[in-house]
This record gives sequence, C-alpha cells and structure tokens, in this order.
Amino acid sequence: MKKLRRAEEFPPGEFIEDEPKARKRSIEYFAEKSGLGSRRAQDLIDAKVAVTPEIAKGLSGAFGSSAQTWLNLETSYRQWKAEKARRAS
Repeated sequence: MKKLRRAEEFPPGEFIEDEPKARKRSIEYFAEKSGLGSRRAQDLIDAKVAVTPEIAKGLSGAFGSSAQTWLNLETSYRQWKAEKARRAS
C-alpha cells in the first residue's frame, strides 16, 4: 500500500494511473480516448512531462472532468515541488 501524502504532493499522473483501475478500464483505454497515446500517458504517469492546456483538454474528455481541474493539479504539484526545493536550499 502506498504511503498517504498531502494532495498537492502527487503529480497528476498518479491520478491517470489509479483512476482507470477504479473504473475497471485500462490505462491504454484512457490514453487513446484522451488522444495522448500510451507513451505520452506513461510519461505523464512518470511525471516526465507536465500537463499542458492541450493535454488537459484531452484528459478532460477522457475522464469527464474539466481541463481546469488537470491544470490545477499540475500547478499545485509544481508549486509544492518548488517550495520543497526552496526549503531544502
């Protein structure tokens, strides 16, 4: 079981990884439905790329949420990372 963390500590890709399981669908299903493709979806899951407005639009269609939700998740995660780095220096 994963260690619980504050909401702003996880990248949006974690939701992309977990939500299909909850909906009894594959990640590939949502990757195709969002227009990302499997490789790009995996890059999001691994936090190798950020959610852009274009990606957010695709994710909103695939998951039935707003694009703004995805952009807010990305912004919160990036702000948390920046604050963590600031505190560490």
